[in-house]
Amino acid sequence: MPMYDSPPAAQVLFSRYILHKKPFLTRPAALTSYYIRLQVVGRCQALIDGEWHALQPGDLLLCEPGRSFQLAFGMDKKKKSEEETGAILSGNYYAGCGGEWLADWWNRNRYPQLSRIIPSTSLIAIFKEIAEEYVRKRPNWREVSGYLLQSLCLHIDRAMHDMQYKTKKQAVVVERMKQYIEENACSSLKVSDVAVHVELSESYTSRLFKEMTGQSIILYALDRRLLLAGDRMLDTEYTLEQIAEMSGFHSYSYFHRAFCKKFGLTPSEYRSKTEKVN
Repeated sequence: MPMYDSPPAAQVLFSRYILHKKPFLTRPAALTSYYIRLQVVGRCQALIDGEWHALQPGDLLLCEPGRSFQLAFGMDKKKKSEEETGAILSGNYYAGCGGEWLADWWNRNRYPQLSRIIPSTSLIAIFKEIAEEYVRKRPNWREVSGYLLQSLCLHIDRAMHDMQYKTKKQAVVVERMKQYIEENACSSLKVSDVAVHVELSESYTSRLFKEMTGQSIILYALDRRLLLAGDRMLDTEYTLEQIAEMSGFHSYSYFHRAFCKKFGLTPSEYRSKTEKVN
């Protein structure tokens, strides 16, 4: 016998946990409900707004009614040996949902369609329970799954907040890296020096800096040295060879090539052009 006469404020319309072991391409279709999908195993590709994205564990897809997307599993030419052994290409939880509570939560947060989170064990456990409730359809499963869906959304809020906090902390660390690099750019700077300064491993320091800035530590330091050299051409009367050495370049030929690549002018052309302007 139903516990409630009216539909729950959050409704699970369908939900599953699915594994893909063979290449597969879904058909694009407009959604008729809200859609939540969490990648938990392997990887796949998602076509969102005309652009393909590689989804890895922790990638969360949130789509509202009327939006469409397409998924591809193992379409990136996986090795034949992997297909023959039945290796898992992708595994994910998904749910189609609706209800006034869910619509309010969705409109209140307006999360990106694709986000990276660090899913907690409780978040994954709730998603698993939702999928099991839908498949088994035990007594009062609609009410139970509705409340579980609300709990899932609140856990998503927490995961989003944690990810934003982590990103802010990382941004602070990267700013410390930048300051250290700028202060020591003209010396024989190494990635290990930066890592020691921020008290992180060398590999993580290098990866974090690249992820947050889109540039490696070595290239960033080179860029700082070239900018400093350009300033010295304007503010001093040192020769170009002296400026190159003062800016941390032990080879003038290397300095000349790097300067031309960055500014599109030779060092002498740059100095001559700026002198005319001034």
